[in-house]
Amino acid sequence: MGLAEDLTFNELHELAGSLTCGLEIYEVLRDPRLVDQTDYATKETTLNESGLREEISCPICTGIIDKCVVIKTCLHRFCSSCIEKCFRVGVRECPKCRRKVPSRRFLRPDPIYDSIISRVVPNVKVFEELCDMFTMAINKGMKDNKSLEMIRGKFLNENPQVDISSLGSIENGINLGEFSVTSIFDDRVYIKEIRAKRKLIWDSMPKLDPDNKLWYSLHAENCQQIVPNMLHDFGMVTIHHLGMYIKTNANIPLNEHIYLYTKEPKHVATPCSTLASLRNISMALPHECVNVYYSTRRPCF
Repeated sequence: MGLAEDLTFNELHELAGSLTCGLEIYEVLRDPRLVDQTDYATKETTLNESGLREEISCPICTGIIDKCVVIKTCLHRFCSSCIEKCFRVGVRECPKCRRKVPSRRFLRPDPIYDSIISRVVPNVKVFEELCDMFTMAINKGMKDNKSLEMIRGKFLNENPQVDISSLGSIENGINLGEFSVTSIFDDRVYIKEIRAKRKLIWDSMPKLDPDNKLWYSLHAENCQQIVPNMLHDFGMVTIHHLGMYIKTNANIPLNEHIYLYTKEPKHVATPCSTLASLRNISMALPHECVNVYYSTRRPCF
C-alpha cells in the first residue's frame, strides 16, 4: 500500500466516505497483483472431445461450423447456409437463445473463427465420419471394443499419435479395412453406399415416357390470372403444390386459402389429390386439355 503512505488521515477519511457500499480503502489503494508467468509457461491446457465438439458445432445442423456467421446481438455462431435458411423462412431470432434479430445486417461473417476451426480440424469430413462411426458403434453395444478404442486413441485422443490431417490422403473416405473393423459394421451405415443403392433402385424403376405428358389449362376467377396458364405434366403434381405455385405467381398471400375445381363435372379438389385424379373425374381423353379453375372464394355449385 505505497499510495496510502502519501495520504494524510483526513484524506483517507474523505476517501473512505466517498467509496460505494462494499468497497474498502485497501481494495482501492493496494498494489496490483503480479502473476508469475513462468509457472504457466510449461503447462498445457487440453479440451476433451465432447467439449471441443460443442464449441465448434453449429446448433442448427449439429455439424462442424462451415463458413461461420456470428449474430451481433448474442454472439452465437452458426453455419452460413443454416442461419440464412432460418431467415429465409421468416424466423428472425437466434435459434439458440431466441433473442430477436432485427435484420440481416446483424449477421456478420467470422473468418477468424473459421481459421481456428481449420487449425483444430483440418479435415472436417473425415472428423465427422469418425464421430458418426463411434456413435453407431456405441448404439450397437460396441463401446468397449478394442479395435474401436485403437482408432479413438489414434485420432481423437488428447495426445493423438497420428494427426487427423493424415487421413486426407485416404481416397474415397475412410478405409476401415486398415483398422480391422470392417466385419463389425453393416455396410448400409455408410452414406456413399446408401446413395449408391438408392441410385440402383431409381435406375431400376420404370421411367415415364415424355410423350405421356398431358395438358392442363388454369383459369382464374375472382383473382389474378397467371401467365403462362398451361401445364404439360404427367399429372403427379398435387393440388397443394399447384396451389402454392399459383399463389406465388398471382401475388396471393401464402396464408390465404385457394380453391381448385372443375366445372364439368362440378368438383372441388382436395389438397392431397393430384391433377391425374382431376382428369379421371372429368373423364377427359389423352388428347384433350383439362380446364382447372382457381379462386380464393369457395365455388357455389
